[in-house]
Amino acid sequence: MDDYDVVRKMDGYYITHFNGFEEDEMTIPSMIDGKPIKGIAQDAFKGCVAVKRITISEGIEIIENRAFKECVLLEEITLPDTLRRIGSKSAEFDDGAFYYTNLKSVILPQNVEFLGPYSFCFCDNLRKVELSDKITVIHEGTFYDCESLSDIKLPSGLLRIEEYAFKECEELRVVHIPLG
Repeated sequence: MDDYDVVRKMDGYYITHFNGFEEDEMTIPSMIDGKPIKGIAQDAFKGCVAVKRITISEGIEIIENRAFKECVLLEEITLPDTLRRIGSKSAEFDDGAFYYTNLKSVILPQNVEFLGPYSFCFCDNLRKVELSDKITVIHEGTFYDCESLSDIKLPSGLLRIEEYAFKECEELRVVHIPLG
């Protein structure tokens, strides 16, 4: 498919850049030119300004830092059950996978074990979040300045919430805390 640049990394094939024409709805494939796609690399969809809804196909396991950064109209994302990781521990303030998007709600599949720092930083319209029960840490700045966030379901395996995880989340009123 000419719409994507794909590279092989140590653990599999990653989409590194989207070259195609932006539709308002897109499906990111898990197979390109016979290559099984393991992940979406840094900056792969950065600045795609027309897309409103994205479906990520089953089989994709990793979304790296800045993958969807500044997709300013992106309001809905469907994540695959195969997804295990979003971002990395080395993320800095504007490195979040979904930094400055228009997402309204996020439901992380139950296989997601890691959600990196600043993943949803500056998602001003994000209102509701459900996290995977496998997440043990909500990292620094994960929901920094998600000013509309009003409802979050914390994971049952949560051990720690780091500094600034919910800084400037002024509307946060409902926090579902699991037993234990």
